[in-house]
Amino acid sequence: MSELWVTNLYNQEGDGAPNFPNGAIVTGVATATNFKGDLTGTASLASNLTGTPNLTVGTISASGNVSIGGTLTYEDVTNIDSVGLITARSGIKVTSGNIDITSGGISGYNQLGATFGTTVTYTVKVIAKTAAHRYNGSGSSNGYTVDGVESPYLTLTPGRTYKFDQADGSNASHPIKFYLNADKTGLYEGGVTVVGTAGNAGAYTQIVVNDYTPTVLHYQCVNHAYMGNAVNTSSNSAMSAESANVTAMGANSVDCRLGNYFTKTITGATTFTFTNVPSGVAYAFTFEVTLNGSNAITWPSSVKWPADTAPTITDGKTQVFVFLTDDGGTRWRGSSLVDYTN
Repeated sequence: MSELWVTNLYNQEGDGAPNFPNGAIVTGVATATNFKGDLTGTASLASNLTGTPNLTVGTISASGNVSIGGTLTYEDVTNIDSVGLITARSGIKVTSGNIDITSGGISGYNQLGATFGTTVTYTVKVIAKTAAHRYNGSGSSNGYTVDGVESPYLTLTPGRTYKFDQADGSNASHPIKFYLNADKTGLYEGGVTVVGTAGNAGAYTQIVVNDYTPTVLHYQCVNHAYMGNAVNTSSNSAMSAESANVTAMGANSVDCRLGNYFTKTITGATTFTFTNVPSGVAYAFTFEVTLNGSNAITWPSSVKWPADTAPTITDGKTQVFVFLTDDGGTRWRGSSLVDYTN
């Protein structure tokens, strides 16, 4: 039989559509108002599908290729799994999860915008390091995951707060802090808040990024080496070098992690120490000391003065000292401007 002309086709029971177990081949034009049920097996349209039909199906299964020469328009789709190019008409909105680009990149963009004042929360867990870790083979055999990614290099933006949530039990004994260097020299605490105990509910380390935050900081475990990676804060490093916050000291230790301009009022003989000195970089700080009464100052033995002689100071005056090191504090060069009127 080469042709079959019928008005209606029914199944054997007469209450539904017939089955085509080996597929249906249409070599001419198929015109329909409705397709219903599951479309399985092989559906081959060698010519055209015309009309304005409604295609209502539970499952469309194709073992080969589905080729569409025109435009496929779909509305209110929950999930799209595509191995090719998807062109969106009015943008793509991702309400959860991440955009993972495994090859290529984002091309032709005009800007990437970050809203001021928002708080970004990262979920931190601890796993055994793999080859994906920047410091695999160095330090601890454990590393962090941040939102499921193994110790990524993160880009932060000024004006935002970033919270590293360490409530997961795997974080026990692995609290995060920020450092100027990957080896944890130069602890940085500007805008940093540590809350709770890592591995317990409510525990987190938080950093508020501003224009003075160092451009690169390393998030690392306080107790173990090279578990984390680094962040780039997109800050103005030139501005950081030109200006700084004034740190009024309570104790007699100059904590270099806090900045590079310190003030202190003393009322008696005082011995100063310098701590948390950054290594691998040149570092200098200014120290303004106000004397109230009969005072004498003892400096660290690593400080070298012009002519190897510490400056003579006068009681009841204000002294300004500048210290510079290029070897992590093994040796300091000291200079002074002394005896300003209080």
